[in-house]
Amino acid sequence: MNRTFDSEVLLIEDNPNDAELTIRVIKKQVTGTKIHHLKDGEEAMNYIFDDNHQVHQHHIARIKVIFLDLKLPKIMGLEILKELKENQETALIPVIILSSSREDKDITTAYRYGVNGYIVKPVIFEEYAEAIQNAARYWLFTNETIRT
Repeated sequence: MNRTFDSEVLLIEDNPNDAELTIRVIKKQVTGTKIHHLKDGEEAMNYIFDDNHQVHQHHIARIKVIFLDLKLPKIMGLEILKELKENQETALIPVIILSSSREDKDITTAYRYGVNGYIVKPVIFEEYAEAIQNAARYWLFTNETIRT
């Protein structure tokens, strides 16, 4: 299934192989999707917020979903998630954790902070691609989001 779509995806992922595969799978599912790939937590926070912790509206206005890794350099994914969900302007953007962690503490904390989904990254290539494909289908086509 390949569709045309005009919203954007924010991918916050430090592993270049995981990022490349995620981008490839999403672009295969959704023609014309713009994917912003940020490689560490600090880069993500600077992309979303300015120095006064105000949201960069021109960066996030068309974001339909954020795929967020937990284990990031500089600022961890859970800290980013918490900031996103505590900010009134970004709280309603769906955030999906993509992580290798199955630790109860990470999963519980993510849900307490308001994550919309938590996907443990499969180690087998085909299974990883299928998990991303299913998530992209749901969050980009099926799920309706609130737009301001």
